Amino acid sequence: MRILLVILLLLPACQKVRIESEFKALKSTTKNLTNTDIVFNSYSSCPAMEKNVNCILAQGLERDEAVRIAVMNNPLLQADFEMLGIAKADLAQAGLYTNPQASNLFLYPTQDRGPGTTQVNIENKLTGKISDLWRVPLRTRIYEDELEMVTLRILTTLLDVIERTKSAYDASVKADLLIKNGERILFINTELRDEIYYRQGFGFSNELDKVNADAQVAAARTAVVTYKIEQVDAYLRLTELLGVLSPLQHIVFTDTIMTSKELPDSTVIELYALDYSPEIQIARYKIKRYDDIIQFEKASVWKDVNTGVAYKQDFDKPLRGWGPAIDFEIPLFDNNYAQIAKAEFKLERAKKKMRFKTLKIQQEIRMFFSQAQLVSQEIKHYKEIIIPSYQKAINYVYDYVQTMQQNMLEALQTQLNFYRAEQDLIEKYYNFHVSYNKLERAYGKNIIQKNSIN
Repeated sequence: MRILLVILLLLPACQKVRIESEFKALKSTTKNLTNTDIVFNSYSSCPAMEKNVNCILAQGLERDEAVRIAVMNNPLLQADFEMLGIAKADLAQAGLYTNPQASNLFLYPTQDRGPGTTQVNIENKLTGKISDLWRVPLRTRIYEDELEMVTLRILTTLLDVIERTKSAYDASVKADLLIKNGERILFINTELRDEIYYRQGFGFSNELDKVNADAQVAAARTAVVTYKIEQVDAYLRLTELLGVLSPLQHIVFTDTIMTSKELPDSTVIELYALDYSPEIQIARYKIKRYDDIIQFEKASVWKDVNTGVAYKQDFDKPLRGWGPAIDFEIPLFDNNYAQIAKAEFKLERAKKKMRFKTLKIQQEIRMFFSQAQLVSQEIKHYKEIIIPSYQKAINYVYDYVQTMQQNMLEALQTQLNFYRAEQDLIEKYYNFHVSYNKLERAYGKNIIQKNSIN
C-alpha cells in the first residue's frame, strides 16, 4: 500500500510536455509551402552557424540560400517555436481533472456541561468534482483550437520572414547595382565637365556651363553616397533576418534582380488563398473556438458539483457510519448567462472579422498582382524600346564624333542618358520583385516558376 502511494505521488513529476509531433507537422507544412526546412533550437549551434553564414556572405550568397538560413536561424522564429510548448502545456493542463478533496473534522470537548457534552467526534469526507466529466472534454476542445491557431500564427511569422528576407536580398542587390551604375554616371559627368572646361578655351562654353557641370558632378557624387547608405541599410536588414551580426563588409550576391518572373493566374491564387492561407485558417479556428467556448459556458451552469463518500464516528457513543457526500452550487443568481452572452458576441465578431480578412486578402492579391503586371509592362518597354534606342544613339553619335560631324558633348550626354535609363530599369526590376514577393506572401506559399523572363 505504501509503495502504491509513493508511485501515485511521484507519477505527476514524471510527466513531460512534448511538442515533437506538433513541430514535425509544422516542419512538413513549411516544406510543402516554401520548400525550406525549419530547425528547432538552432541556437545550440549558434557560434558555428554564425561562422558558417559569415563565410557564405563572403564567398557568395544565393537568394534561396538566404531564405534557407533565415528560416533556420532567425531569432524571432526561434522564439515563436517556444509558443508551441506553451500552447501544448495549456492543452495538457486543460485536460486534467480536478484533484479529489479530502475533508477531515476532529471535534474535541473543551468544556464539560453535563452528560453528552464531552464526546469526541470525527468526520471525514472524500469527494471528486463530477462536473469535470462534462466540462473537461469541452475545455480541452477550446485549447486544441488554441494550439492549432498558435501553429498557424507561427506559420504566418515564418512566411513574413521569408518575404522580408527575399525583399532584403533584392534591396541589397539593387543597392549594389545602383552604386555601380551611379559610379558610371559620376564618371560620365566628370568627363562632361572636363570637356566643357576644355571647350571654354575655344569659346564654345561659358561660366554658366561650367557651374552647371560642377553641380551635375556634385549631384552624381551625392547620389553614389546615397546608394551606399541604402546598401548599408539593406545589408543590416538582411543580416538581421539571417540571425547574424552584419560583417560590415561587402556581401557577395550570386543572384540578380535583373530578370522578371512569370505571373500566375490571379484567379487561381485568390481561390487558393481564400481557402488555405494561414490568416483565413486562423479566422476559421477563432470561430470554432468561440463556438466551443459557448458550449463550455453552457455546460458550466453546473460547474461545481462534487460527490464522494463521508464517514463519521462518535467515540463516546456506539455511533459510526458511511454515506454518500454531495456538494454543489445552486445556480440561482449566477447561472453563467453573462459569460454565455459574451462568448456569443465574440463569435459574431469573429465571423465579421473573417469577412474583413477575406476582403483584405482579395485586395492584397489583386493590388500586388496589378502592380507586378504594370511594372512588367514598363520593364518590357524599357528593354525593347528605350534601352536599345539609347544604345543605337550611342553607336551613332560616336561614329560621327570620329568624323567630326558630332561633338564629344553630344556623345557624353547620350551616354549619360543611357546610364540614367539603366538606373530607372534597375528600380523597376526591384519594384517588380517587391510586388512579386508580397504577392507570394498574400498567396501563402511559393509560386512555382516554369521559366524566368530575362
